[in-house]
Amino acid sequence: MFDGERAKFDSESDAFRLGEVVATLHSTDPDWFETFRNQILAAHPGLEAAAPPGRAHWIWQLLARTEKLKPAFAGEGAVDQSASVWPAEVIQRFCGCCIEPRHAVLTRVVCFHGDLHHQNLIQGSEGRYKVVDFEFTGVGPAVVDLCMVLRNSGFFPSEESKIRSQTKMLEGYLKGLGLTALSTHDVEQILLECSIYSFAIWADNIGLFDIAQLSPADALARIPLLEEFVASIRSSAELQSQVVQSDSIQDLWAASAQCASLDELSLHQSSAP
Repeated sequence: MFDGERAKFDSESDAFRLGEVVATLHSTDPDWFETFRNQILAAHPGLEAAAPPGRAHWIWQLLARTEKLKPAFAGEGAVDQSASVWPAEVIQRFCGCCIEPRHAVLTRVVCFHGDLHHQNLIQGSEGRYKVVDFEFTGVGPAVVDLCMVLRNSGFFPSEESKIRSQTKMLEGYLKGLGLTALSTHDVEQILLECSIYSFAIWADNIGLFDIAQLSPADALARIPLLEEFVASIRSSAELQSQVVQSDSIQDLWAASAQCASLDELSLHQSSAP
């Protein structure tokens, strides 16, 4: 049992320390994952579509939260050979979905926590932060944890200082990795790319976690809308500013060209027999 209490994040120095903690986690040797990844690939040959980018592909985050594969990611046993994840066509389309972040820091292969919100950090009696609850841990791109940390209001409770605290968190993370030579522009780009990725993964109705729950036909119809949404953000300085400042997918969605398309698609699906 851990000796400590829920960590509090009230200052920019707390945010900096948080970044150092995430860097320590991401410095863990990721080779433990290979046994489980090979089991998953053997059980589901269609997942070979994820193999070209290897362990850095975002799809391992999605699979870590898939019920029948979760035990393997948690180190609790072999993959359920009878489990069917998605048809090969859907897997190919998922793996080809253009949401990868555009910064090398975020595509590094790391041991990710997978559920790194403020209630999964406690502060020990000696003052050190400790990470708990590794149910969704796996190996994949660093952006998995960073986007979750940066979008969690429990880590950054003050709206007035949120961007400054997020920047401090990233500075602590880069320092923990020994990447202190990166520029202010790099930090800003990392924050933007984490924000885009967060919306692409978690957004209601259009994020990949919601798409993964749809039928194969509906999933294939929804993915192009997500890609258009991400492209619209990347091509608009105004939307880029909004995606960093806003926690609301509705605001961004309404400002993009895909709003009517999603409404029409949802109506079509709801009327299908």
